[in-house]
Amino acid sequence: MQPMKAGRFSYREMAPFGIRVDFDLRQPLGPEEEKALPELLFRHGVMVFENQDLSDVRQREIMATIGRVSSGYNGFSMLDPDGELGRTRITFHSDYAFTEKPMTALSLFAVDVSQGETCTNFASGVRAYDQMPQALKEKIAGRQSRAVLPKDQGLVSLYEPFPEGMPSIVRDIVVDHPVTGEKIVYIHQLQCTGVEGLSKEDGQALAEEVFAEIYRPENIYSHAWKNGDLVIWDNMSMQHGRPALGPNVKKRSLRRIGVCEKELLELCPEFARDDAVVAQLSRGKIVATMEGGASHIAAG
Repeated sequence: MQPMKAGRFSYREMAPFGIRVDFDLRQPLGPEEEKALPELLFRHGVMVFENQDLSDVRQREIMATIGRVSSGYNGFSMLDPDGELGRTRITFHSDYAFTEKPMTALSLFAVDVSQGETCTNFASGVRAYDQMPQALKEKIAGRQSRAVLPKDQGLVSLYEPFPEGMPSIVRDIVVDHPVTGEKIVYIHQLQCTGVEGLSKEDGQALAEEVFAEIYRPENIYSHAWKNGDLVIWDNMSMQHGRPALGPNVKKRSLRRIGVCEKELLELCPEFARDDAVVAQLSRGKIVATMEGGASHIAAG
């Protein structure tokens, strides 16, 4: 396939979705590139830039072409195996899906990784809806589900009880993309607790039927990290997660910078309380012990 052009960006489509862009992001972006970057992002869902050399300041400048760069915990953090997310599996999710204003976009830059030994997986809610059977579309039409801040980043939350007062929201299972207007299946393994108006068992069965469509292998792009990779994704149309880090993963330092309309403390003011447990929750730290060991709270 011949590369396509948008300003000075040269890019090729990936399978099953997303684009790989050939451009040195140390160069200043002109008006054409500043316009093209968010347009390409919302059209394709995932953008991959390889062989980059980016400071955190430059990564922020690039993300500012999409929207308001977050200054809170979920706006800028360094992820590594010894940090708050550890080495455990992170189930598919969308950041801030348990709030009224999910994050707009996210980026990860590979600062120092075990080359090709660790990945981040992406699933498209747009493709899942487009390709699901008509009968299932009719089943979920007009239905709503509840998304909750999860207590463990590796959960399938359908089968877990949640403490009282955990931030949550009820929204339609199928939503319109705020930029493109495309239909998105917007329920997530990590955050969905069931389907409103159905029994627990019926809600679980319907959610699992939808998950089977979202997480089909042919609807997942798996990005194997190399040093210098920058991946930017649309947080509404794309879900993301990762498998547990295996023994070969000695290094996985990824710089994370996001774009959001509102900060987490604006959306969940309970996190501003002078409460040690709530403060840890807002940062995604270990806050509870369950049978079998420590439990983590993912902040999105």
